[in-house]
Amino acid sequence: MSYGMHRLRTMLLLLVVSTTLGVAGPSAGAAAGPRVIRLIWVQTSNHPSGKKSSWTSDLLNETRQFGKPAGVKVGAEVGISHGPRLVGGIKLPGGVLEYSGKARHLPRHAGIVVPVVDGSGAFAGVKGTYTRSDGDTTHPGATIVVLRLQYG
Repeated sequence: MSYGMHRLRTMLLLLVVSTTLGVAGPSAGAAAGPRVIRLIWVQTSNHPSGKKSSWTSDLLNETRQFGKPAGVKVGAEVGISHGPRLVGGIKLPGGVLEYSGKARHLPRHAGIVVPVVDGSGAFAGVKGTYTRSDGDTTHPGATIVVLRLQYG
């Protein structure tokens, strides 16, 4: 196993353990979750090293979701990039989502799109996209994450 993958798995384990106490959700047997999830992304750490970078972030509800009001922390993310390739995990109420692949850049520096490749718990077997972009008129100055999910 490469150092980057080992580091990601270690960070994901720490993320799951540290956020489980503060972010509760439905059990793994719950019905398929939402198809579109909109979150406000707040970076909590950044560790650049040449072409590689790793980061963590808190994820807040953009609107009411997961039985919680807008603006409330509902999850956390850990990610690693090596050039254009990104790999990461997102802990949300009910489970964890995994994204991995080459980032596709949106026109006019409007953000990036990365494939969602798997999930656990309420997100088991999910596929889709992770889009991170600058805020819109509703949330100017913010960074928005939109997860478009297909359950399988």
